[in-house]
Amino acid sequence: MKSIENNKNKFKFNFKPNLKLSLIFSLKLSINTFKYLSTPANYISISTSAYIFRALFNHISQLKILLFSLLFTLVTACQSQFASNYQAMTDQSLSGLGCSDFEQDLWAGVKEFLIQTNTFPDPNELDLFVTKSVKNILLNRKDLSESEINNLNLALSELLTTVLTEARAQSKSPAEMIYLISALDVGNKAYNKTVIQSLDDTAKVLIENVQSYVKMLNLECQNEVLPEKPFSFDEFPNFSGIDPHDPQKLAAWGAKWSIATAYQSCSAHDQLPLNAQSPAIKGVTVVGTHSSGTGSVREISSLEQLQNTQPYLKDTLTYQQCFDIYSNPLIYDYGGKPYATTQDESELNFFKDAGNGSNELGIDCSGFVFSSLATSGLKLKANRNLKAIDAWSWNSASYINPQENGLTCLNRISISPDLSLKQGDIVAINGHIFIISQIGQDPFGIKNIISSADCSTKINYKNFDFIIAQSSSSKGGIGLNYFKGSDYLATESTFRSGFIEYAKSACLAKVQLKTITPKLNDFSIVRHLGTPECMSKRIPLTHESCISRCSF
Repeated sequence: MKSIENNKNKFKFNFKPNLKLSLIFSLKLSINTFKYLSTPANYISISTSAYIFRALFNHISQLKILLFSLLFTLVTACQSQFASNYQAMTDQSLSGLGCSDFEQDLWAGVKEFLIQTNTFPDPNELDLFVTKSVKNILLNRKDLSESEINNLNLALSELLTTVLTEARAQSKSPAEMIYLISALDVGNKAYNKTVIQSLDDTAKVLIENVQSYVKMLNLECQNEVLPEKPFSFDEFPNFSGIDPHDPQKLAAWGAKWSIATAYQSCSAHDQLPLNAQSPAIKGVTVVGTHSSGTGSVREISSLEQLQNTQPYLKDTLTYQQCFDIYSNPLIYDYGGKPYATTQDESELNFFKDAGNGSNELGIDCSGFVFSSLATSGLKLKANRNLKAIDAWSWNSASYINPQENGLTCLNRISISPDLSLKQGDIVAINGHIFIISQIGQDPFGIKNIISSADCSTKINYKNFDFIIAQSSSSKGGIGLNYFKGSDYLATESTFRSGFIEYAKSACLAKVQLKTITPKLNDFSIVRHLGTPECMSKRIPLTHESCISRCSF
């Protein structure tokens, strides 16, 4: 957070006796100062507002004081706006005191603040709001002494201020802080492992301290913990033809539904998959590097060129309930996630910028995979309710060792003589992830191999037969797309090497009549478990009603 105390030169005044010039200067300063203070990044405290007012009082005439009274009113109004955000954060974060899901509520409040304000929370502002939240929670506990309440306040303030200060030091932007808090929340150690481990160690000690006070004061959960809504096909729009006991096909359906929704087009999934000969789109330009230091930032440099070369924009729908995707197309957005809030009923919204990528609409690869699973009612973590906000929680590296990184509803695939690659399988490396959308009868091209020796020498990725669904920078930054697997592997060496190793295992499993579970360090194919505890009510996609007439 920028500190106005470090920018006091912005508020130095050197007025001359000329009243007209002073009046003009005062008006300009009022406008510029309000612009500076009204941005979330420059949020200031009441004490700093007072500093400005005192400076004005000491240096200007009564007439100018009247003019600056308006400025001071606007400044304090700005402060009040953020006061409501701080209060909402502590109310939400502390609402689970005494409840089994206290930690989820704790981090949800922080994430909601970051989403709504797009600014870093100031730990120095928290004490007052924690005290107010605790006062409301303990309103009916007349038996507690002031000392007991103060001890709880101090423990909660220490928890929030310590963790937020540490997270702030590791974040270049509020969006990056959402990533950190989200990874901490779900236990994703694959996202910046050292930092998350440090945050987790710090948080555990402080949470245990809070819980000891909660137990000592005999605080009971005041929130009604509702059971998670069960998986039901009644929640699926225009859905048929898929076995509810086959979660892999559900995942593939989710990928199709996500792409069709993103392009507001029934025919998006009927487009021929991209291949080596497909021309690159035009009108998208790389303009820099993402704030994380990895990945490129892209922007639309020519809307007309993009409209004329983007194959998925050919048949967009224009019903009243549809988003005008033709005028506002999605592109590949490194770091971009679907917009969501921490509320249980939040949808996944591809058509609102979530703030971590560029200013263009679009999502990255892990945002697409999460959306495909979540809109199919497939959870990633068994003991956690399915929420749209968790699109921020998992990166591509999380899926390589899913069980170790908290993705308890996914596991590495095992290959048997009768089963290898399946529609809906998830393929991941550190840096990219996609879903197997369709497979042929011989996905690894091993049908004619009959000896173990040939399994090592006759595997050729050009014979692989499957189609992938992804969000990628392919073909000039196209974003969401289908791609012919063998052609995609031709230019992606890490994926190509990993698939060849899995193909060798599939070949040996067939020839030697055994089951093999490949385990590579930098490549993994994983599959959803499909067990009841890993399925839930699906999360809708914003503007999916546009394609409700589509048939898959």
